[in-house]
Amino acid sequence: MALVIHGADYQWYIRYPGADQLLFTADDQIARQNMTVPRSTRLHLTLTSRDYLYTFRVPELGQKQMAVPELFFKLEFHSGDPGHFTLKGDQMCGFAHETLIGDFKVVEAAEYRAWLKTLKPPSAYPEAPELINPPKEATDSMK
Repeated sequence: MALVIHGADYQWYIRYPGADQLLFTADDQIARQNMTVPRSTRLHLTLTSRDYLYTFRVPELGQKQMAVPELFFKLEFHSGDPGHFTLKGDQMCGFAHETLIGDFKVVEAAEYRAWLKTLKPPSAYPEAPELINPPKEATDSMK
């Protein structure tokens, strides 16, 4: 399962594919701050940032990666069994930014499908225009 995680203004924006299961198409959905994934799924995350260097971490699962403006870093791992974990982020300026802390949930397939229905399209986030019109480099990074 491919997802794009975008750091901007001390928040995480997570792009999920819509019904067509393809990213960067009209039916994509965005989660802000909290991430939910189905159990027993191979995750292929691409991380980037608009403004700062961020660290994306799920300590309980041993996962960590950088999000850097104009660069695209990969993080791949297996979601494993259901559980509720902490999504931690650090903005590299040294300040504590509580808005980078969220939930990382691994859930059963039915709960995941129901959760997806609560998400909003990229156009619901005018504060992050790159979600609506991602740079070509973002779409190329998914190939």
